[in-house]
Amino acid sequence: MIIKVILVLLSGVLGITIGIILKNNQEKKVLYFSDLYAFCDYFKHDLSFKQTKLKLLIQSFDYKSENFKDDIFNFSESFKLDNNLFSFLSKNEKDEVSKFFNSLGKVDIQTQLSLIEENKYNFEKKYNFF
Repeated sequence: MIIKVILVLLSGVLGITIGIILKNNQEKKVLYFSDLYAFCDYFKHDLSFKQTKLKLLIQSFDYKSENFKDDIFNFSESFKLDNNLFSFLSKNEKDEVSKFFNSLGKVDIQTQLSLIEENKYNFEKKYNFF
């Protein structure tokens, strides 16, 4: 009888722990993608008016997600993607973010603006944070 109670308690604790881990991961993702969405707006505005160098623009953005900040700073050091970026994202999310990062500063202004809008739309549609 005691063993059954202990097993029930352990399975309850395990279920709660898994739930907390999943919730924290989802909160990280929402914060990450909301920062990415805000960065798109920030980048678009700057590109339309000031055209600040990308590295300076990355340094001046107000980050809320430490994960996004780390990823974009690491990217800005070499402008190359490595496997350590986007560590907690799923494969599809990594592909989506990688596509965005790879498009930064590689095309003319009008194309860059349309790519930013397209990415913003995709991020907003996927995560519905607004």
